[in-house]
Amino acid sequence: MEKNQNYAEVTVVIPTLNEEKNIEKLVKLLKKTYKGIQIIVVDDGSKDKTQEIAKKAGAKVISRTQKEIHGLCISVIEGIQAVNTKYVIVMDGDMQHPYEKIAEFVEKLEHCPVVIGTREQVLTEWPLHRRMMSKIAIALGQFRLFISGVSCKDIVSGFFGIEREVFKQIIEKKYKKYELKGYKVLFDTLKYLPRGTKVYQVKYDFGLRAAGVSKINYKHILYYFRSLFK
Repeated sequence: MEKNQNYAEVTVVIPTLNEEKNIEKLVKLLKKTYKGIQIIVVDDGSKDKTQEIAKKAGAKVISRTQKEIHGLCISVIEGIQAVNTKYVIVMDGDMQHPYEKIAEFVEKLEHCPVVIGTREQVLTEWPLHRRMMSKIAIALGQFRLFISGVSCKDIVSGFFGIEREVFKQIIEKKYKKYELKGYKVLFDTLKYLPRGTKVYQVKYDFGLRAAGVSKINYKHILYYFRSLFK
């Protein structure tokens, strides 16, 4: 699928929390670049104007402000459940995931049910402990997926594409196995893919956050390690 083609069968799901400084730019870039693309912003209770700005920019907004359980994982699940297109792309709202790669994602999704953005370089300055935790987490997760018969380099990526029906079937069977408060919805999904499912990986550089601060903290690391044993 080329950039001059219609993307009406593609929905971008963007989980957000206090991204008022980034979300307008991202939504407008997506709408300008990909004709017909659908955009759903799933906001997990922002205290700023994220929801208002996203709506004004042209995105459908799902507010989770009053929900009992909060987390990126459950936000993505609810976002994908609201999708009615064939393909879904999940990406962050902080401009660290390159929107230019969506064309390649969609092209590969036409031949493969799961496409994962794999970080080649991390352009932002991660502290040593963050880099070490990431490496350990990925190594343990890859071992867990090896048991399930899935091979993937960047299993904790927040940038991925999937056929809606594939995700729907997994959620119907394994919803209670997901670490809903966690951040690694891709990892939880990969664990339950049918054995032998083809996974394609798209390389990209993980960019600098345009504005705002990261929401990841130590409790999310705990959630991830807990998900290794589910």
